[in-house]
Amino acid sequence: RVENMNSEFLTYKSDHLVYFDGESEFPLVKVVENYQGPVFFYILNFIRSRAIKMKNALNGVKLFYALKANTHHQILNTFKQQGIGIDVVSGGEIKHAVASGFGYDSLVYSGVGKTKPELELAIANNIYQINVESIPELQRIGEVAKKLKTKANVAFRINPDISIKSHPYIATGLKDNKFGIDTNQLTEVIE
Repeated sequence: RVENMNSEFLTYKSDHLVYFDGESEFPLVKVVENYQGPVFFYILNFIRSRAIKMKNALNGVKLFYALKANTHHQILNTFKQQGIGIDVVSGGEIKHAVASGFGYDSLVYSGVGKTKPELELAIANNIYQINVESIPELQRIGEVAKKLKTKANVAFRINPDISIKSHPYIATGLKDNKFGIDTNQLTEVIE
């Protein structure tokens, strides 16, 4: 039983959780009756409606969905249909996104530890943007772009050294975290 449920697509009927979108009704017990382990039930209409709301709220802002959150092809296709790009963190994710129908021009490459072969894949295919995490990474990007005789599209992820009082294992904005460039290094980064 789902407690404190607040959904426009899920309701209880005869004490069973039911998907209902105003037209279709589907008892979720049917999803789990043949499985002993966890089962994931995705409501594409719900995902689509949230994507549309986000696009409308941020009119003119290019949005990117983090592939690491869910790689299911129907979910990715739902975002693709809405013109939302994909945020990737590895060469494997770049290949998965492209195999799922996204162009390189709709991919943002984030994350630490980008290897030279992964950067070559991204830069050679004119990826939309590479989010730079450090000065050594920026130097690697420059070397790869020079080798390929092209320019790389980059943005700098700045570490603001601000605590939002989250769990220490998921904190990303503190000076001691591995994510982003220290504000004291901005002059060197720009040079």
